[in-house]
Parts: sequence; C-alpha cells; structure tokens
Amino acid sequence: MISENGGTVCKNKYLSFINKISIWLLVSIVAIIFIPCIYLMFAYWSSIPLIIKVMSIITLPIFYVSWMMILLNGMVISPKGYIWFIPDIRIKKILISEVARIVFNMYEWENGKYSVLVKIIYKDGRVFTKDYARALAPHRRSKLMKSQYTISKGKVDDICEQLLEWDICYINIVDRNKQLTFQKIGTKK
Repeated sequence: MISENGGTVCKNKYLSFINKISIWLLVSIVAIIFIPCIYLMFAYWSSIPLIIKVMSIITLPIFYVSWMMILLNGMVISPKGYIWFIPDIRIKKILISEVARIVFNMYEWENGKYSVLVKIIYKDGRVFTKDYARALAPHRRSKLMKSQYTISKGKVDDICEQLLEWDICYINIVDRNKQLTFQKIGTKK
C-alpha cells in the first residue's frame, strides 16, 4: 500500500499460487481428446439414448466452468478495497477493512518448487484457509500433480515483492529441511 496525503492507495495486484502453464498444457490435451468426442456426440445426436443426452447437457457446462475457475485461480487485490480470492470453484469477495491479516506460508518440496498455504484472518475471529499442498497429499509421488500445484522460486520471489508493501500480510518461506528462510511480518495500523 502506498500512502498519499494520509490516504491509502492500493495498486491492483494479481497473485496466482498454481502453475498455470502446466494446467494450460493439461487442458489442451483434454480439449484435443474431448472436441472430437463432442463433435461425434452432436453428429449422432438422434441415435444417442435419452439418458446420455440429459447427462451430457448437464455435465458439459459444469466441466467447462470448473476448468475456467481452475485457470482463474488466484487472488486479486483491487484498488477499491476488495480482495477477490478464487481458491478453486468458489469466489470469495472480501473487504480489506474486515481483514486483520493474511498469512502466506510457502513450503519447498523436493523438486525445488513451493506450495502455498493462504490463511485469511478476519477481525471478528473467523479464519479462511486454502492449502494448495492438500491437493498433493494423496499424490505425494505424482510429478504431474506436483507440477500443477507448486510454483517456482522466481514466482515466490515475485509474490513476496508484491506483498512487501502491504502491511497486513505475513509471509513465511520454509525450505525442504523445515528451516525458515524468509519471514515478513506485517505492521499494525
């Protein structure tokens, strides 16, 4: 935040905590498979059983909306005093004035990339947590999952740089040996 004549101005910031390039590649592969299937489904629409028609009409929009929400995943801090957080298929609109602090814990994995835990702590005591490492829990050895839900050291540095001037942010970076390598504690107003 930048202070001008006693007022606070927040520049529009966009933070992403997943590897969007890897997910775009996966979406492209899925699209290459599904586009011919969708074409064939509509080409032979009259010979498809009614139950499959109903199921396809219901599932296709859900499938595409969910992929778009995953690709939009991230946090936007708007200059109007709102935080738009899209952690998965939800959209959370949060007033900055309602937030006591936001904690970003970044944990290094053995592949040299980081997963992020975002914790939004409200002034009234409520807590919202999004742990991107939870997606990796059942797939500890899966390189595909790690490539999607982890970000590079350069991206971690960019996120830290954007959040350094923001006084309600707490940032912790932990290496693979469970040692704290960087910490930024927000200042109280």
